[in-house]
Amino acid sequence: MMKKIITILAAFFTVVFAYAEINCPSYLKIIGTKLVSCEKEQLPENLVIPEGVTEIGDYSFYKCKSLTSVVIPAGVTKIGDNAFEESESLTSVVIPEGVTEIGESVFECCKSLTSVVIPASVTEIGKCAFYYCESLKSVVIPAGVTEIGERAFNGCKSLTSVVISEGVKEIGEYGFCYCKSLTSVVIPPSVTKIGESAFQECESLTSVVISEGVTEIGHFSFYKCESLTNVVIPESVTEIGKYAFDGCPIKKIYYRGSLCDWINMDISEDGNEDLLSAPIEVSYTGK
Repeated sequence: MMKKIITILAAFFTVVFAYAEINCPSYLKIIGTKLVSCEKEQLPENLVIPEGVTEIGDYSFYKCKSLTSVVIPAGVTKIGDNAFEESESLTSVVIPEGVTEIGESVFECCKSLTSVVIPASVTEIGKCAFYYCESLKSVVIPAGVTEIGERAFNGCKSLTSVVISEGVKEIGEYGFCYCKSLTSVVIPPSVTKIGESAFQECESLTSVVISEGVTEIGHFSFYKCESLTNVVIPESVTEIGKYAFDGCPIKKIYYRGSLCDWINMDISEDGNEDLLSAPIEVSYTGK
């Protein structure tokens, strides 16, 4: 019994000492190792979150309009929902290796954010995580991420380059909707579903390569991609939803299956006239 009590006390004091080691400035509120809030009026423009913090709580820096840059220390594993939402002057964020979760709406409407590096440790990008980050120019989705959340990059109108790494399984609904500067995208073989309206109204998108592995192209996926002229569709696709390619001036479809497979595919006739009337090049190699 005594041994058990000593073990518990030792663990308790270890945690207490770990908390005490955090050098917490007066404008931040930290409970344990979780940063929970800040004093907006006292917050410096260039913020370095102190070592020892392991979690940035929900709404911690919500509407911190003077904040321009943030350095998140190693040891943080989670950035909570809405943590930096509407911090309109924020231009850059360094997210360290070790963070596994970027919560919902974390950087929503951070309209000045131009760059972000998502480390390989991240496995989840939440709904609306970078929603309407209008200045964001490029992003690399690491291989550890399995799903790009609904509306994660919706409205990132300056986004010109997206690298979706092997490992992502699903691109959520409206994931890259209204990314008006995006010119090309390659969907890796790990993806099985392209969600509804995932690339809707990406008006500069000229080329899409969908790799073998994707089975479903959702409703309105590429709706009104007014520059999309070439599409590569793999044999694995069995379903193309309504209006998936409506308003796309497709000049040629490169289909990786047989003509028989194409004819038998479940392609909605609603709003897919451009797709169904386009010339098709079949490159079936057989199995």
